[in-house]
Amino acid sequence: INITGDIADVWRYLRDQKDLLYILMTVFLVVFLSMPYTQLMPIFVDDVLGVGGTGYGILVAVQGGGSIFGSLLMASMPSRIGRGRLLILSGTLLGVAVSLFAFSESYPLSLVLMAFIGLAQAGRMTLPVALLQSYSEGEYRARVMSFYGVEFGLSSFGSFFAAMLVGSIGIQWSVGGMALGLIAASVLIYTFLPRLRRLA
Repeated sequence: INITGDIADVWRYLRDQKDLLYILMTVFLVVFLSMPYTQLMPIFVDDVLGVGGTGYGILVAVQGGGSIFGSLLMASMPSRIGRGRLLILSGTLLGVAVSLFAFSESYPLSLVLMAFIGLAQAGRMTLPVALLQSYSEGEYRARVMSFYGVEFGLSSFGSFFAAMLVGSIGIQWSVGGMALGLIAASVLIYTFLPRLRRLA
């Protein structure tokens, strides 16, 4: 098995297939800028909201409920219904919800925001998988999906970067600032990548 050759081959394929490259770039950007809240949640629970372990569990449960609802919503939609546009909008909603959560000091408001975070996460996770599989050629599909798996590593890098910022700007501005960056990036993607938003 020539692993390096396979990687080089699929990378050439992605460079030629701009739609796939734009999908992956968008997903990586969304993951890097939005996911730090998951690793840094205990700090919010203790230092910002002050609700302890039980409150933490409820927050996670509410997010899970939002994700379930979002998944059912995605599954019920007709096929090929502007999934590129929905992917960008999911990233925007995630950025808005995470930024508001980061600056919220109200537990009830944070619960509501966690439901929206879960909803946006469902779109962020399901839509790129559907798009990548739909637009990849059969012989490259598995290798393209392996590139998609890079997002799990980027999540850790995003959390590491946000944690480095905590000491200088605080937890709220660290996570919230990155989420605000995601909102700005989503607007730019929607504006300057019409090819992505037109994907069915």
